[in-house]
Amino acid sequence: MPIAKRHCRGFTLFELIVVISLVGVLATVALSRFRGLQEEAEAAAVEANVAAMRAALLIRSTELAAGNRWSEMASLRRQNPFLLLEAPPGNYVGERNESWAPGNWYYVPAEAAILYAVRQGDGFSSGDGGHVLRFALVGKNALGMPVEGPGLAYVTLLATADYRWNGRRIQ
Repeated sequence: MPIAKRHCRGFTLFELIVVISLVGVLATVALSRFRGLQEEAEAAAVEANVAAMRAALLIRSTELAAGNRWSEMASLRRQNPFLLLEAPPGNYVGERNESWAPGNWYYVPAEAAILYAVRQGDGFSSGDGGHVLRFALVGKNALGMPVEGPGLAYVTLLATADYRWNGRRIQ
């Protein structure tokens, strides 16, 4: 009986190079898309944290107004809003007046403001040119107009510049 010859054929060097090149291109596209998703997630987290602090300030303002404790309402503008939350964000570092690490929240007592240092800032733009979002604690009257003294109805956070992340305005 004659023995049949087997022709085992593997990949040629050219085929292997083409496959490796395709995998490299796909990986590059996937990584750039992943980075964009990380930036979108960071922007959404910033918006959620600001909304939570605004809600906490509004609830506290309502409590003080209902109790006719207007002197405490005035001092609310100088209090750290992170302390009103049940639990501050995991990346809240504390009170500082300078030296901010990217990806962290801070309360700046000298300005009565909260600050977030941007980590993924390729799509971030700021009216003041920096990579830091800053929100001031502001007192407002019943009509929503900023007020310093008498007539203070509630305290909220206002962005100190025009912040945009991938075209979306962060307020």
